[in-house]
Order: sequence, then C-alpha cells, then structure tokens
Amino acid sequence: MKVAILIDNPMYSDLPHPIRVLNEAETLAENGHDVTIFCKREKDYCEKEEVYSNIKLVRCFDYFLGTSELIHNYIISHMQLLETITKKYDVYHCHDTNTLPIGYILSKRDNAKLIFEPHEYFLDQICKEWYKDNLLKYNLTKNLVEARGKYFKYADEIIVVSDTIAEKLYNKLQLNEKPTVLYNTRKKSDFELMMKNQGDIGIRKKFDIPKNIKILFFQGYLEPARGIDAIINAMKYVDNAVFIAAGADKYSYRDELEKIVKRNGLEGKVFFTGFETSERLLQYTYQADVLLYLGKPIIKNMEYTLPNKFFDYLYSCKPMILSDLYVFREMVNRNKIGITVDMHNININKIGNKINELVNDDVLITKISDNMKRVRNEYTWEKQEKKLLELYEKLKYK
Repeated sequence: MKVAILIDNPMYSDLPHPIRVLNEAETLAENGHDVTIFCKREKDYCEKEEVYSNIKLVRCFDYFLGTSELIHNYIISHMQLLETITKKYDVYHCHDTNTLPIGYILSKRDNAKLIFEPHEYFLDQICKEWYKDNLLKYNLTKNLVEARGKYFKYADEIIVVSDTIAEKLYNKLQLNEKPTVLYNTRKKSDFELMMKNQGDIGIRKKFDIPKNIKILFFQGYLEPARGIDAIINAMKYVDNAVFIAAGADKYSYRDELEKIVKRNGLEGKVFFTGFETSERLLQYTYQADVLLYLGKPIIKNMEYTLPNKFFDYLYSCKPMILSDLYVFREMVNRNKIGITVDMHNININKIGNKINELVNDDVLITKISDNMKRVRNEYTWEKQEKKLLELYEKLKYK
C-alpha cells in the first residue's frame, strides 16, 4: 500500500524527534509498503526532501499544523501540505491530533484509510503550568486539541502508547474495538549499537565526577510537570551521589531550577547538560548509575502515558526511581525493575530518604538490574512491529 505519514515535526536526526515514527516507517517499507513521511520544514536546514532507509521524507510546511499563535500561519501550513500531496495514497497515518483533521480531509479525497496515532492521552494532555499566567493561550490550546481529537471517530484504526490509554479510550469514547498498543521503544540493534559506541563522551568526565560517587540521571525536556524540582530539593538528603538533568530547557524553566540549586547550596551536586541529541541522551543513560523520572499527576496524560525514556531506562538495566503514577506503578511492581515514590502527596524529606536508600544499597541495585536484564527484550521495537504489520494487514479488509 502507498502510505502517507503525517507528523508535526521536522524529523531531523539532530533535533528532538519521535523515534517511533521512523521505526514504523522502516518496518512498513521493509515489508513492501511505499512510505512517505510529510513533515515540517526547518529554515536553518536545507534538505527539503531526502530518502532515508527506503523512506521518502518530504518537509513541506513552514509552521506547525498545531500552532495556536497566528491563524494565518495555521492556514498557510495546511495549504502547503495540501499543495504538496497531489498523488493519491491508500493510507493516511496521522501522528497526534495536530495532523488528524487534514489527514481526514485527504483520506476522504482519496477514498483512503485513516490511522490516528496519538502519542499522548489526548483527552487530557495540556498542562496549565506550561502557560503560567497566559490563561487565554492555555484555554485556546486545550480547546484546539479537544476539537482536533474529535476526528477520532473517522479513524479506521487507532494506535496508542500504553495499555492504560487503550483501556481508557476504549471505555471513554465507546470504541468498537480497543486501540492497538505500540510501546514507545527502540530497536534492539539500536540499543546494542549504543552500548558499544560510547566513545569519549563520558558524562563522568564531562562533569569531573569521582568514580566513588554515583550518578543519578534524568533525560528529557526540563519543564514543570516532570518533577525535576522535587529531585533537586531532595538531593540534600542524598549521600554519595550527584544528579544530572540532561535535555533542552522549556519555558525558561532551567532558570527556576538553578535558583533551587543555589538556594539549597547544591552547586557541585546538581548539573545540567543543556540540549542533547536523542542518541547522546541514550549514551549518557548507559553511563549513569540510577535513573529518575518523577512526573507529577497534573493531568491524566501523566498518569497514563509510558514515555520513550522509560524504555531507554529499562534497556540500560540501571535501577529506576519513578513517580507512583498509575502506569509506572503497574510496570515496576509487575517486573520488579525499580522503586516508586509518592508524587501525589509530595514530601521532599521522604523522597530524598527513599532515593538515598537505593543509591547506597548495592545489593538491591544488583537485584533490580538482574530483573531488568530478564525482561528488557520483551519491550524492544522488534516485539512491537509485529502488531503494526498485523494492523496494516487487517486494514486491507476494512
């Protein structure tokens, strides 16, 4: 089948991009489908079209399809996409709500199948904290996501990132069948290659951290919902360890975090790497000793979504300390791959003590690592792609 994948991202390897989109496209292309990814242009880069692993990438619109800034930019980007896609496709595979309305229009034009793949729990995914005092923009963004999401009813298939989201959407939206779950993970070969090719990019050397000091590590955007402030505040209760937060700043949140560091006298115990590529973040993950993610239950999306960092953490076989969000609690308890801390009733003292107990318990660290080695191959892309191919096969007969 001729497949058009729509994604509101430039899909450049050295910019943040969803690995799952390339994984899906490669799997489909390797199994006989003609795949083109239509995505955003980025002015600082020149490759408007390229071929990547038998996949065509066409960067054809100048503004995000999901923009809530200026209405004319919103219209221009949609017109550019329509003007670019002149050939007919058999399937429009739409990632997130941003691409769903235009994907619906194109599928109607071509009498094609429509796949909706939200990377989030789109019924409640917009954090008020992102917008600070700008309630107008917060409400506008929330309403736009809600309006776009209503096009789910036209989708022939829905793909989600966790079993919890599949269950919730099935019941909440009264779907005829549960969405297909594809975990947000990487290929086993990518993990193994990363483990071999560490090179000279050692994070311990980068920050001059002695070998007897453990590295606590977070990867991802620095933003309020991810509990980085709680980790930093808790570091005053943690011995023999430093905390490194790796990732791009969002909403100038790093300034607030650095104030917390200074206020608690934690200079030399807390570090920030700034923006790093996805590959570099994964390399740093393997070099850390304990991996943290203390997402806050601000919205239901935080409770229900399994982010890609969870699987990066899992495959590294380094113990995880996670917030007691619904989806993490279930995965951690079932597989015994880490510990959870209470982020519904935040107590910094308790969080710090719990982190400290794990950091200084080498027997428990080894036990958890062994459990991770036992289950990690169950959560690689090679296990997920079979479900994607089954979905596309089923789509032929709908």
